[in-house]
Amino acid sequence: GSGRASIVIGNFSNEMMALYTSVGHGLFIDEAPRSAVGRNSLLTLTFTAIAARRGFAPLGVRPGLAAWLLGTSALFLAIGRALASDPFLAAAVAGFWALAPSAWAPALLGAGFLAKGPVVLVPTVVPILAVALLSRDRAPLARLGWGRAWWLLPAIGLPWYLVVAASTPGLLPYFLGDQIWARYATPDPQRGGPPWYFVVVLAAGALPWTPALIAGLIRTWHERARLEARLLLAWLFAPLVLPALSGSKLPAYLLPAFPAVALLAARGL
Repeated sequence: GSGRASIVIGNFSNEMMALYTSVGHGLFIDEAPRSAVGRNSLLTLTFTAIAARRGFAPLGVRPGLAAWLLGTSALFLAIGRALASDPFLAAAVAGFWALAPSAWAPALLGAGFLAKGPVVLVPTVVPILAVALLSRDRAPLARLGWGRAWWLLPAIGLPWYLVVAASTPGLLPYFLGDQIWARYATPDPQRGGPPWYFVVVLAAGALPWTPALIAGLIRTWHERARLEARLLLAWLFAPLVLPALSGSKLPAYLLPAFPAVALLAARGL
């Protein structure tokens, strides 16, 4: 680098961060948009293509098309490379759907837990459980790949939280009470929104592929007898519905569902 000091500034009001580099004379520039930290978006695109070819192969989605649609969607372009936890969560979620039920899938859940906490289960495990429950069928549970590999989730996701909580008195109650429960259950005037907030984010964030998304949704709904169709719909709707009940809403919260948006839009073209 330049040898000048760099600083990272976290803003817990909107969960974005900035990477400022000194250019001298008391001036700083934000290097985050062009820093290597945005490369996690390449992982999301890659995992989306793998999910199309591997996890959702029976639906006939072209992997390259799905990755291209994701990479050119408005929401992904706007915040997919941001220096924040949500793009890393989106990469972990796409990786889970791409690699499940292999042993690598729980490892990706652990990485997502490390990036964002237990919310990683909403666009991954919750859709699978919902499909199994609503269809009264155990077949979807095979995607979870129950086995010894699931120790990777706590092994990767928990140590940092445990170390920090042990070394910072009062942090654990604050994290569980304020950052998880209160954020979900208590309306936030700076982050609030109506119940249809994420529907608007979805429609606007999918541009210019929103018409293709609608067509893909209709087609996939008509083919819902297929397990892969039900799982893909659940991947989209679980992170769309559950955060809508939260008192805290931000467009970035829907980012982990956008690989599913891309797969559905590809089916609509």
